[in-house]
Formats: sequence, C-alpha cells, structure tokens
Amino acid sequence: MNSLSHRDFVNRVWKLYLQAINQSSPLYADYPSTEHRYSAHNLLAFLAFRNGVTHELITALRLRGLQLGSIQHVVRSLHMICFNLGILFQAPLFSLEDPHLISNKRVTDLLGDRPAHSPHIMLTLDSKMIDSPLIEEFLIRGMTIARINCAYDDESIWKKMIQTVRNAENGLRRKGQYGERNCKIYMDLAGPKIRIKPLQKTVYPLKITVPKDWYGRPSEPKRGIVSSSAPSTKLSDGPYDFQISVFHEDGQSAVQEGDRLSFLDARNKKRTFLIQKVMPDGVVVSLDRTACIEENTKLYNAERQLVWRVRNLEGKMKKVLVKTSDRLRIYMNKPLAENDADEAEIAGISVNLPEAFAHIEQGHSVFIDDGKVHGIVKDHNRDYVDVEILSPPVPIALKENKGVNLPDSRLSLSLPALTEKDIQDLTFICRHADLAGLSFVNHPQDLRVLKHLLHTQGKPDFPIIAKIETREAVQHFSSILIEGLTFANFGVMVARGDLAIEIGFPQLSVVQEEILSMCRAAHTPVILATQILDTYTKKGIPSRPEMADVSLGSEFDCLMLNKGPFMKQAIELLKETLFLISEVKHYKQSVTRPFLL
Repeated sequence: MNSLSHRDFVNRVWKLYLQAINQSSPLYADYPSTEHRYSAHNLLAFLAFRNGVTHELITALRLRGLQLGSIQHVVRSLHMICFNLGILFQAPLFSLEDPHLISNKRVTDLLGDRPAHSPHIMLTLDSKMIDSPLIEEFLIRGMTIARINCAYDDESIWKKMIQTVRNAENGLRRKGQYGERNCKIYMDLAGPKIRIKPLQKTVYPLKITVPKDWYGRPSEPKRGIVSSSAPSTKLSDGPYDFQISVFHEDGQSAVQEGDRLSFLDARNKKRTFLIQKVMPDGVVVSLDRTACIEENTKLYNAERQLVWRVRNLEGKMKKVLVKTSDRLRIYMNKPLAENDADEAEIAGISVNLPEAFAHIEQGHSVFIDDGKVHGIVKDHNRDYVDVEILSPPVPIALKENKGVNLPDSRLSLSLPALTEKDIQDLTFICRHADLAGLSFVNHPQDLRVLKHLLHTQGKPDFPIIAKIETREAVQHFSSILIEGLTFANFGVMVARGDLAIEIGFPQLSVVQEEILSMCRAAHTPVILATQILDTYTKKGIPSRPEMADVSLGSEFDCLMLNKGPFMKQAIELLKETLFLISEVKHYKQSVTRPFLL
C-alpha cells in the first residue's frame, strides 16, 4: 500500500508541475522556428519531471488511475493530472503544437519518407559494392539510407559509391519498380578515432599450397607467373595463384613450353616449376607439390644453363599477440622498426593520435578492437604507455587500423571533435550527400563549431546527425540535444560500438533507453546503430537475443545494419519483423487479437 497521504500526494504533484514550468522557461538560444523552441521547452520540462519524480509518487499516481500522458508534451500532461485532482480548475487549453506531427515531420525532413509505422533502414556501403547489382537488391528490399564512412577510402571512391546508388535507383525506375522514392546518402565524418598504425612488416617464405585428394596425392596444380617485371613475389587473387619476381643471374637462353625450373625450397625440398606458356617478359608455370619459396631462391635449368633468383618477397604484418598478464607497449612517436633490442620481449604498437594519451594516468583502462582486448595502464611517459593485459585469456592478434578506446581519459581536453581531415571532407559531403554525421561529439561546443563551418560552406541548414559514442557525450547529452535543436534539421545516433566500451556494457541498455526518451521529449529523430542482426548479416543465422534487440529498435526512427555476406536477407528479415511488431503495437489495446502467423 502506498504510504503517501492524499495531502502529501497533491502537494508533491503540484510541486512537480511548478518545477516543470520553471525549469522549461530560461531559453536564450536562437532557434530556427517556434516549434524548435517548443521542443527545447518540452525537453527541459521532461528533465525536471524525471529529476523530481520518485518511485513512490509514480506508484501513487497509478493507484489513482493517473499517469503522465505523453513525454512529448510534459507540461500539458502534468496540467491534466492537476486538473483531474482538482488542483487546477481549468483543463489545459488546446495547444497549437501537435508533438506527434512535429516528430513525424522532422523524421521525414531529416531521413526522408518511410513505410508507415516502421523505422528507416540504413546500410553501410564499401568500395567493393561499386557498380554492384547488390545495390538494386538493397533498394528493392527496403534500404532507405546508404551510409559511407569517411574513415575509409577517398573522395574518388565515395563519388563512385554515391553514383552506384543513383544509377541503381534510375535503373529500378526504368523498370517501374521504384517510383518516386529517393535513397538518402549519409556520410560519417571520421572524427578523432584512435587507431593502431600499420604494424612492422617482416618477410616470411611464400607458401604455395597444392591441395591433395583423399589418398594424399596432389589433386590440382597451382598456376602462376615467373617474371622479371613482376613488382613482388606473393600469392595472387586474379587468374593466377601466385606471382614470382626474378632477376637473371646467369644464362639468357630462351626457354620453351615444357621446360622445367628446378629449385630447393625453404625446407630443403626439391621442387619443380613446369613452364606452360612463354611470354615476352616471363613465363606461366604450374606447381604440383606444395613449396615454400624464400628470398634469393635459385630457379635453374641445367640443360639451358639458366639461373634465375627470386626477389622482392612481399612482407607480411608481424603478428602482435597478447593475452592476460602480458605487457603491451603503446609507442607515442617512435616507429616500431626503431624499437630497441632490449624491448623485443614486449609486444608493441603505435597509434595515429598520440596526443590522445596526454591525460592518461596509471590505472586507466585501455580497450582495443571493440573491447576484445582490455588492459590497464601500468606506466607511462612521453615516449610510450605500458599496459598490462587483463583479457582475453587466450592469445589474440592485434591488427592495424583497429580502434583504441580510453574511457577513463577526458579526450575532449586534447582532441578536437573535428579534425583537419573532417573539415576537408565536409566540403565534399555538403556537395554530394544528404546527411552528415558528427563522430565523437562530446560537448554542445562541438556542434557550434560544426555550425560555423556549415555557414562558411554556404549550407547553414545542412542536416546533421550527432553520434553519441563517448562517456562525455552521455554526461552532456541534454545540453547537446538543446544545442542540436538550434539546427534546422538535426538527429541523434546511438553508436553502440564505441559507446558500450566507453560507459561499460552493464550501462548500455539503460543509456540507450534514456537517450531514446530524451529524443522523444525533444521531438528529435534518433537512430540505433551497431550489431543489429549482426550474426545474421555475417552468418545467415539470426540469434535469439538479436531478434529481441529488433523489438527495442522498432522504437527508433532508423536502424543501421553493418556489412556482411547476408545483407540482402538481413534487410528482408528486419523489414518483416518490424512490420509484425507494428501490427502488434496496433492491436495491443485489444483484449484479444489473433496471432500473426
């Protein structure tokens, strides 16, 4: 039974109503419309309500059949509660602002038209999709927004990806399959993402593996090119399995088809190349047994007194393996190739943004590769940071370009939200894209800087998405949202990849719900990103937890899918699931309804 007396209950409701009114009053920013100002007022009223309400008061409201009607119109809802309790003697006046219409209009203005009661579907593109028929498949199945990550490739590749989307749309329109729809192009500014720099390369013998049949006999010879004009010695992905660069040490006699080039491989095994075709600058050969070829391997034909030497063996990234209790040294400005000999026992990497470590302290956490590796700082100086690895318990290889997170360090003190590269990329985005994503936003000031840059581009109303992916962004989210409402077209993305690392996985579920609620109160479009149907996209089999995750995702205005071999099927599954969820929401007020089977 609720312990509040009726008088206490009424007093607390009245106090809550006054707090919501008072807190939503002081606004001095220049908003693009009265509706944007109204949204800012409502957000502040919602924050006042959330900070003032208690579980005890919510229970008391429910016992009396009362509840906050809508977080999209907080003061009006509280006014109605006060009217029903007899505190106020006049019902709230009809408001000229319809929060639902405002929210829907902003989603359409920012993200485009969408199926009724269903979120947009955003897909991440890459350079392999240029001129690919896959894009038509994505569009037919439900992709409404195409994402390009500016952390990869360059303007020439981005332009080709955009053109591929436009060509696919035009092709579908000619077939009468696309109507007047238009897929939005969304481009993420890379932002100050800390990444592992290219690792030191080392030369390993080139292993050419010839498969064997059930009885252990070679089943399919490998074919390759041996040429003095080949730039390097490596395995190939083209019509040939390998290429070998050579120089002529002795003998210039012309070889013929059917001749053999003998050699001892790196394991001292006798092997032979059979020449199948002679070309002006080399030969096409076949190999019927597995061989390991190293630099300076001698290829010879005694009959023709010919000797060729293998050269330019292509280096491979040196493996950097770490596991629990290992030490990892992160170098600030020192190339890995210059590591001292006495440091050879410590695994080492370099990073692209050493200034990010300016405020690192002993005991701070370091996460690498989306949290697959976790360590804590044991020692640091101007040259390097030593990290003790806490997980994983089994060795894992660190790879170049993987991300590094420092959740305990205030990166905003040493890294700007917009890098020089971002400023250059923004010019391209404003000319060729429909939306821009601001990565690693931490403060409202980051949005003000971006607004100034958009004015210099002559695009003050260009649509912007603020990506929430740091601990500081969560701490300042209400201020970021208030500032975002000063943009004509503004939305929010919950970027769960980095965000989960920054705030911790236990907090993620709560934080994404909080961000969603605050965006709803501000009538601001919100996107959910990272690992939606991730297993299905990569393996073609959905997991039960990620299907449940789609249920949460249905509350958002857009869901983002990442790349994978089963993207087509993932779009179809997502679209069908979202439709079924929308049907359930439509019928959920009914006492009974048929199962949608």
